[in-house]
Amino acid sequence: MSLRLLLLSPDPALFKTLSQQLTQQGFDCAEAGADFDAVLLDGAQAPDPGLGPVLRLIGPQEETDEECLTKPVRLAQLVARLRRMAERFQSRRPRRIAEWELEAQTGQLIRDGESQKLTGKEAAILIELFDADGAVGRETLLENIWGYGSNISTHTLETHIYRLRQKIEADPGEPQVLLTLEGGYLLKKSS
Repeated sequence: MSLRLLLLSPDPALFKTLSQQLTQQGFDCAEAGADFDAVLLDGAQAPDPGLGPVLRLIGPQEETDEECLTKPVRLAQLVARLRRMAERFQSRRPRRIAEWELEAQTGQLIRDGESQKLTGKEAAILIELFDADGAVGRETLLENIWGYGSNISTHTLETHIYRLRQKIEADPGEPQVLLTLEGGYLLKKSS
């Protein structure tokens, strides 16, 4: 999954260069919009803080803080910092799953004051399915969550899916939220 990056710079040449390089590194770069994983700011006015975490590029004479990189920057350093910021931001972002809200940091599903505690693997499955753009195959889930290779024979994923359905479905026997499809598993994000 690519990370959405808002790139703000008054220098069109720098914007174009950074946009091309960061796109090659797996970022989806834009200069306007909403719902970003991170914001890269070069001499532009600070954006709305709700857009995502901000990393500022600054000149060598400017005062620095934790969320700044001094120019010139190395691409590898920039990419690593942006990815760390985006991952921290994504882990705190609430995810709406049907009538539930998943709080990834606490491993809780919350609905109308009711709370369901998830195991680490259950939360990881829901996050992986939530962040996907469609169904996620069994092998992909086993590899991304457990680190298993394609030749492993196990029913651990199916057991976890069964337990998740017990927690989030109104009728676990007739799932409406966590679906099994021919291509894998699909999570309905909102009701």
